[in-house]
Amino acid sequence: MDRGDRELLSKHYDRAIANYLKGILYAPWREKVEVWDDLGFVYLQKREINKAISYLVQSISVHPQNFNPRFYLALAYIHNNEIELASEQLQTIAENVQFDSSWMRKASELTLQKPSGKTVSLEELERIKTEKGVFLEEKSPDTRIIHLDAFNEKNEAAFYFAHGVVLKNKGEFAASENKLFKALKAGYNEWEVRLHLADLYQEHNMEDKAEEQLKKISAQTPNYPVPLPFEFKIHHSLSPPNNQLMESIHTRAMKELEKGKIDGAIKLFEEAMNANPKSFLINHNLALLYFDTEKIEKAAQYCGRALWFLNGDNVNKEHRIGCHDLMGNIFYHQKKFNNALQEFAAILKIDELNAAGHYNLGSVHFALGNLENAEQEWRKAIACEGIAQQLKDEKGTPETATKISITVRKKSISFLSHVSLGQMYLDQNLTEKAAEEYDFAILLKPDNPPPYLKMAQISEIQGETRKANYYLEKYLYLGGKRTDEVEKLIYSLKKRK
Repeated sequence: MDRGDRELLSKHYDRAIANYLKGILYAPWREKVEVWDDLGFVYLQKREINKAISYLVQSISVHPQNFNPRFYLALAYIHNNEIELASEQLQTIAENVQFDSSWMRKASELTLQKPSGKTVSLEELERIKTEKGVFLEEKSPDTRIIHLDAFNEKNEAAFYFAHGVVLKNKGEFAASENKLFKALKAGYNEWEVRLHLADLYQEHNMEDKAEEQLKKISAQTPNYPVPLPFEFKIHHSLSPPNNQLMESIHTRAMKELEKGKIDGAIKLFEEAMNANPKSFLINHNLALLYFDTEKIEKAAQYCGRALWFLNGDNVNKEHRIGCHDLMGNIFYHQKKFNNALQEFAAILKIDELNAAGHYNLGSVHFALGNLENAEQEWRKAIACEGIAQQLKDEKGTPETATKISITVRKKSISFLSHVSLGQMYLDQNLTEKAAEEYDFAILLKPDNPPPYLKMAQISEIQGETRKANYYLEKYLYLGGKRTDEVEKLIYSLKKRK
């Protein structure tokens, strides 16, 4: 079955089938049922429709909350020209699966639980509000179980197209037109969609509209009419999680990163999502990479998923903290400061001596104008880093550590805290207190240019020209940039000579 998964992802469908069927011969029932949707998908790709239908019907009976096999089954029925049966499956998906944020409105007055039975908090809902393909399974009149990956989001456009085609065959003009335009908007193959739209308009004697659609794809279209295309390029997620396959993809992605190929690593991690979309590891690593490449909305989506599936992998304390830290930074970047506060506060619930948690909490308080709270948290950050260093010196560093994230983000929290305190005091014209903080920062990182510039500016304010020139020269020597701010200071100091 492991080999079958690899062959399926590589699109070697005959080999995938051979391995799955061998695996089923030796597997207990609970393992057999997990590959029925895989076999149904593979047979559908090979256009062995009756075999596909057989496995997909069995899969749905065991996992009714998984709507992906229903979609494959609908496509199989379309290929067999069993339009009413296809329509039933597509309508069931349409009535139960949410493809936009409307599920958030429906959920606002309900108690939500995860499949594990754990109640979902408002903070968790805020993180995953952009999820698509969500199913709210009724547990009681006021309680729903939320299934995040009930339908593969990548198949949304194909779903609209299939539904549009079926409705067209049933003679439901307005509904078909609506679904086909939805498919177009969601990014499904323009040529296929517009040909079906043209055919729909032709059937209803709307020649002008049909011609309008054909003109938009005229360079790709032979003389009309042509056999209407029906390819249905769809995506499939494997089940159950294949740990060996995941490890292999993860290793390849890490090698891409070592070469500096971030896009290649992202592509591989996205491929790993097809192997296990519920993996904390893959979702977190994708979130980190998208954050580092400034694709903040994507980072938010994957980090929210990582926190949702936090208990799915063997995740230790450090990894939990790192994920909350990333989510907090994402919210901070989006200026959702109250949400950021909750994430950084969650870190301190896990580890009250976490220096980065206190520093980030201080930064959010500063952004909200809570200067007293900011000052307190930055002071705590400095103290906590000192305690952590002392404990490290006493215990020593372990020889090995489990790596789950791409990067271990090491920062001098005390340095950042002193710099932040210095800026806060400078904003309040408390130059003596600011100078004291920047002096501490320079002691911690003597090769870091920015504190020298701040000390030069403070010295100029205090009328100490020689001191200001010393700090300015040091700033430039260490590679500080000659910004407009720096040029202005240079000009001011020259006038004083």
